[in-house]
Order: sequence, then C-alpha cells, then structure tokens
Amino acid sequence: MNVKRLLALCIALVAAMRIARADGNMDICYAYAWCDATCHTQFVCDSPSDQILAVGGHLFRVQVISPYCVGDVADFVKLSENSGYAWMFTPDNPEIIVAIVDGGDHLWVKWGGPCGVTYWVVVTDVVTRQRREYFNPAGGTSAQIDTRAFEK
Repeated sequence: MNVKRLLALCIALVAAMRIARADGNMDICYAYAWCDATCHTQFVCDSPSDQILAVGGHLFRVQVISPYCVGDVADFVKLSENSGYAWMFTPDNPEIIVAIVDGGDHLWVKWGGPCGVTYWVVVTDVVTRQRREYFNPAGGTSAQIDTRAFEK
C-alpha cells in the first residue's frame, strides 16, 4: 500500500477553516481525503464534519430531522466513514443509525432504530446535491433500506 493511500485511509478530515461569504456570514469548510480504488479529496462547506459520510468516491451529508430535537435537527455522530448515529434526547442514547453502502450499481441507504417518534432521515450528495428523504411516522421503529438511493 503506498503512503498516499495509507494517509487518505487514516485521515478523513484534513482541514477545517472559516470562509467569509459576500453577505458577511461565515461558512465552515472542510477538506476530506479518502480512498476506495483510487484516492480522492473533496472540499465541503457548511456541514459539520460528523454529518459527512464517504463511500464509493462520493460524500454525503446526513441529517435526522424531528420536531423533538432542539432546532429540529438531531445531533449526528460518525461511527465510521460510511455510518453514524443520531441522538435526540441524550448523547448516551443513540436513537437512529444510518449507513451508506456500496450495493453494486447503486449506493444504498440503510437506517432505523428503536426511536418511536416522528423523524426524517435526509441524505444529500454534497457534489451533485441529489437528495433523498425518508420518513418515519410516530410509532415506527423498524429498519429500512433504499437499494436504489444513488447511482454510482
């Protein structure tokens, strides 16, 4: 394994910086490096690093939205490059797990957990801006999978 590939596998978050926009607000931007068959880098603005999952040469922003969360967006904690969990009430209680996996011709989105409140899982390709939204009604606690979520 060459040094460049090893470095990209070990370091997902390379840098973070604040960039001033023309309207005077600030964006938080992150540079990512990762490898699958080849090494990639991507610059992403305005997404906390824990919300960014990488798989198959793509970067995805993951949000769990619910009226039960402060500010309507659950805190998301990355477990691996392609998975993480959201918590709504306390940090030691992960309610929803989200994973993006390579399913061959498509990238799959898997999500679910024991949380019985209303929520949406929103997954956005940060480059193409393609977006998928998945709804869980109150009382729904089963795991779901979208096997055609994003084309490779």
